[in-house]
Amino acid sequence: MLSDPDDSFLRYLTILDEREQPIIAVGKRDMPLQPALRAGGARVQGARTLLSGAMLHARAPLLLADNRIGSINFGLSTRDLRQARDEVLMQSCVIALAGFALEVLMFYVFTHGIGRRLQALTGESRQMALGDYSKALPVHGDDEIAVFTRALNAMSAALRERIAQLEQSQRKLSESEARFKTLFDMAPLPLTVTDRDGRVVAANRAVAHTFGPAALNLIGKRMGQGGTGLGMNIVYNLVTGVLGGRISIDAAPGAGTTIHLLLPRVAPQRQPLSATFAA
Repeated sequence: MLSDPDDSFLRYLTILDEREQPIIAVGKRDMPLQPALRAGGARVQGARTLLSGAMLHARAPLLLADNRIGSINFGLSTRDLRQARDEVLMQSCVIALAGFALEVLMFYVFTHGIGRRLQALTGESRQMALGDYSKALPVHGDDEIAVFTRALNAMSAALRERIAQLEQSQRKLSESEARFKTLFDMAPLPLTVTDRDGRVVAANRAVAHTFGPAALNLIGKRMGQGGTGLGMNIVYNLVTGVLGGRISIDAAPGAGTTIHLLLPRVAPQRQPLSATFAA
């Protein structure tokens, strides 16, 4: 998807570690990350966005290996959306001006006693005003009405072509959104999307793969709210994975809970994170 950033709504994707050093950087980025997004480092909770020109920059915290907090940064182009909006507004203005010009012409032609031809022309033009551009107006003779009819037919053909282009742009937008969703869902790193209130609205497959199925219970809750079982899952991964030990729990109603940890004196050697990404 990012092999040609100019043909994609997602222009760049960068993952930074806790020291703001890049771990992964793909896509096309013409300038450094926005200072307003970098302020506070990776410890700032929740996603932040910044609209700069035709680019929407976004930054969100990201849990890395060894419980380090990094960040994911990406930029989305809004140029095509703004262009589509301007095109729709231009079409509305053209249709409104065409309707006004047509009413003026109707008044002029009626004053010269050719109301019958004008009535037929009015009926067809109303279909155009309602958005039906599929039927061309009949042309009779070479007088002023015929010239105006040809102009309306040319305008209708131009609008049909423009509508077809807009539909094609909409299809490309849908395809781009689907590609981004696939990229997000298939990313090897655990990624989540939060709203302005800090609630998790989406999580990719790597979240459940890394932290267990209980991590999906975060969806709809604020980060750090707890009550999902994710904390004990992290403890289990740390004890059995990072420290190379074992953990067991004894619990009974009214007797409390006892957690037993069996840890080696020397933790097993782990491959450095830089070597992992280099591989």
